[in-house]
Formats: sequence, structure tokens, C-alpha cells
Amino acid sequence: MARASDYYHERMNDDDGESSDDDDDDDDDESVVFQDLESFRQEMACFEDSQGPFILQRFIIWMQLASQGRKEASLQGRRLGPAECMDFFFKCLPNIVTIILQHISDTNGLDFAHFASRTVQFILQELDTNRVELLDVLGKIIGAHMYIDQIPQLGPDAYDDAEMDSDEESDCMDEGSRRLGTRQPSPAKMRPNCLNLLTSFIQARGFDRLLEKLRATNPKPTARAVYYILRIFEKVADCFGPKVIAKTAQQVSSIVFPYLDGLTDDEMKNESKTTINDIMAITIHFLKCTHPEPIGLIEEEADKWHLRIALKCFKNEKSLEKQLTGLHDILDYVARVQHKEHERARPNPPLACSFAALSIDFLVDWLLDHRIVERLYGDRSHVELLKRCTDIVKLLAREQRLQNQHLDIIWNSLKDKYEAVATEIQRGIGSFFGSLSEGQQAYMFRKIRARPFAEYTPAALHLLGQACTHLLMHNNAEHRFAGIALLWDLVQAEDHGAPANVRQEAMHYLMDALGHEACAEVQDQYLVKCVKNLQRSQSVQANLVLLQNMIDTYPVQLGPAQQEQGARMGQGHC
Repeated sequence: MARASDYYHERMNDDDGESSDDDDDDDDDESVVFQDLESFRQEMACFEDSQGPFILQRFIIWMQLASQGRKEASLQGRRLGPAECMDFFFKCLPNIVTIILQHISDTNGLDFAHFASRTVQFILQELDTNRVELLDVLGKIIGAHMYIDQIPQLGPDAYDDAEMDSDEESDCMDEGSRRLGTRQPSPAKMRPNCLNLLTSFIQARGFDRLLEKLRATNPKPTARAVYYILRIFEKVADCFGPKVIAKTAQQVSSIVFPYLDGLTDDEMKNESKTTINDIMAITIHFLKCTHPEPIGLIEEEADKWHLRIALKCFKNEKSLEKQLTGLHDILDYVARVQHKEHERARPNPPLACSFAALSIDFLVDWLLDHRIVERLYGDRSHVELLKRCTDIVKLLAREQRLQNQHLDIIWNSLKDKYEAVATEIQRGIGSFFGSLSEGQQAYMFRKIRARPFAEYTPAALHLLGQACTHLLMHNNAEHRFAGIALLWDLVQAEDHGAPANVRQEAMHYLMDALGHEACAEVQDQYLVKCVKNLQRSQSVQANLVLLQNMIDTYPVQLGPAQQEQGARMGQGHC
């Protein structure tokens, strides 16, 4: 123990970082390293003992040796080279720091401050290793000071000179320390050595190193690494003047947005939606707090980037999950825009932060420019996307921006599709059919009518029933009763290949449609048609059911001769 402690003091007093003459002997001392993580955990469990500060000392020494790559530690009974030693250290570091932070109140203040400062410097020097866990550790250490201690800001002008060199940085930090020292903060709220950590962060060029990490292309940081870096910026922001944070925010936004836009399909599919959203949220928060432009303009640009990232996910051909995520975000923005338009139409529209910043006209143009409908119903359409996408078509239809060519694409997407996919497409058409103009409803119905009866499925019949209901609202009589006429033909089509179950179900759709108040003027016409078909012995069973239903249900007006003839025909076929 004594020898390791002497070694600690010798290393701490070695200002120039050079090894002493007897380093070779000390490097062979296995007492200054931990045998394995479990043994370290066991020692940390007894942190209240007098060995607590000494464990921190051993850890700092080991960290220095690991960073220099000169220590061949004896771990778990075998010799490890410098590279293996570093790997083991990086693997252990997050757990070790977590354990130490859990025992902050039990440590000696000077030792812990030394540990935190040395660890921050070490991590900043090792950022080029692309080890995400280092950034997590850095955030944990800084966060322990920034939020647990509730550090006051260094002053409105601290660190405001955007062009200062490293010497000026040090002078400015000294000035910030003096000003903070004159505040005499409450000991219960602030740990006295916090400024040492901030000084270490600045002297190690913390901002610049993290920005360099963001800009790196080889290796390129993962989205998780970008998130950790932004979290660090967020944690230290309150301790520096607004000019420095504004400069950093501008640099961050100029890096982060192109970074997200430049992710490949393979890179994007491995990143979680939460991480991407958090990156966007922190960056936008920085811009709102520091940018001179009005908040409304920043929110508009932010929403444009949200749509851009949503489109990137939606177009990802490597991951259906990402496509669904992108479509979900697009649909969410459609809902927000429509909600804003609805609320603004009220006499006293409320102020709601959830409103979309962009206009409905911008969104419609964006959907058309990026050919969203074509992508949804194109060759790569997927049943899970089709289940969710109809609100986009409805929006375009309601804004009168949906073209007949879009309807052609949607209808043609039915060709050569599996039944599940065709069912979803027809369900979608039925869902947005009511949002179409009268002319487009008639255009789409002509496509429905051209379908051979032999190709009818329950989904196709349901679409016909929905179309029939919407057509009854038309002012044009020719269009208004076109759906009923097609249902009638389908019920009577025994010899045209229509499946029996479809014809049976079509009869129910027809009876429901004839019961609509808009059909009062044609109810007696279809009753007469039933009588004539019975006279010709055509579709006897279907016409008997229809005739009985109309006589029992509808207030049709028949003369005595027609009533007697209908009754006689019914008795003759019973």
C-alpha cells in the first residue's frame, strides 16, 4: 500500500509528463492496477473505509499509464500488451465511473475533483478512438457537477470572445473563477472544486475537440455519439457566456443537420428514432436560445428539417421499420397542420406549441414535389405502409391538389398484387373516396364499373358499397344512382362468373342503398324490375328476396293491378 501511495504522489508531481528514472521498477508493481473489474467493484463496496481516496489514486495512476500505452498490466494471470491494456481499461471505464459517482458524498473532495479533471482530460485526448462509451462517461462526470451542484453561471460575459487563443482562454477562465469566487455560493449548493473541472474542460480544448469529433469522417461518429456530444454541450451551456454558446450553436447546427442528411440507408437503419429525435431537439433548442432571428423563422426551418429526415427514413430501402417511422412522422405533421387550420378557423384560436410552423400550402407542395403518393402506391408498395397512408391522399383531395394521374396510379397498383395488399389498397380508396370532388368520384367509379364481375372479392364489393353511398350525395342524377345500378347488375349476374357469396352480400348492400332517402324516387322502379325478372324466371331467389324486402320496408306506390301481379308472381314461385 505504501509503495503504491508513494508512486501516486510521484506521478502527480511529474508536471512535464516525463517518466522518472525508476519508472521501469514502478511499472512492474502490480499493486497500482486492479486485477479485474469485479475486484474493483468489491473494493468500491467498502468506499466508506480509509482506502476510498487511495482507490481513486490508484485509478488515476492507471488511467495515466493506459493513456501513455507504456504499462503492461498483469490481469487475470496473464501479460497484456499496451493495446489490450487500453481495451480492458475502456471496457471498465463506464462502470468504474458510475460506481465512483454513486459514492460522491463518501469521497474526499480534493481526490474526486482530481479524478474528474484527469478523466475529462483523458477522454478528450482519446476521442479519435470512436468509443461511444467515453462520451457517455464525459457527460456523466460533467452532469454530476452541473446539475447535482446547481452551479451558478460564470457571468454574462464569461468566455465571450469568440476569437481568443488558448492563453486568453486560460486568463478568461481565471477571471471567471474570481468572479464566481466573489459570489460566495452556499456550500450546500455548490462543490468548491467545480471550476477545476470546467478549467480542465477548457484547457483541454473541450469545445474544439468535441466539434472535431462531430466533423470527423474517418471514423464517422454514430448518431449515438453525436447525441452524447450534444448532451455535453447542453450541460455546460449555462456556465458560459451567451456569445460562446451562440458560436458553438451555429457550428453545431452547421454540422449536425448535414450529418443527419448524409446518413446512408445502412447507417440510418441502425439508428433509433429516439436518438435522431433527441439530436434534432437539442440542436433546435440551441438555435432558439442563441439565434438572432425570430423564433417563428427558426421553427419553420426546424420543421423543414424534421420533414427532410422523415423523408429520408421513408425512402430507406433497407429497413421497413425506418419506412414506417418516416411515414409516421409525415402523417404526424399532416395532422398538426390540419389541427392548426382547424383551430385558426375558430373565433378565438388558442395558442398551442404543438401547432405546425409551416403552412398547409407548403406541406401539400412538399408532398407533391417528393412524389409521396407515387412512392406509396408504386412497385415497392407494402401492406403495412398502405394501412396507414390514406390521410395523405385525403389531404391532397381536400385541397384539390389530387390529380387524375394519382388516381390512375392508385388504381393500377391493384394489378398483380397479393390479396392482402389489394385489400388494403381498396380499403384506402373507400376511405378517401368521399374526399374526392364529384368529378373525381365519377372518374374513379368508372374504373370500378369496368372491373369484371368474376374478379370481385369481398374487399372489392365493400369498395363498391362505399362508393355507392358517396355517389348518392351527388347532384347529378346520372352519377347519383350509378352505384345502385351496378349493385343490381352484380346481384343478377348468375351467368357472368360472379361468386355466389359475393352476389349474396351484394344483395344486402343493394337493399341498404335502396333504403336511403335519396333513393325514394327509384324504389318503385326496382320493385318493377324484380317482378319482370320473376316473370322471365331470372335470378328467381334473389329477386324474391328483394321484392319481399321492398314490399315490407319501403313505402312504394303501386297500382292495384301491379300489387296483384306481384303477389301472384310471388305465390307462383314459392
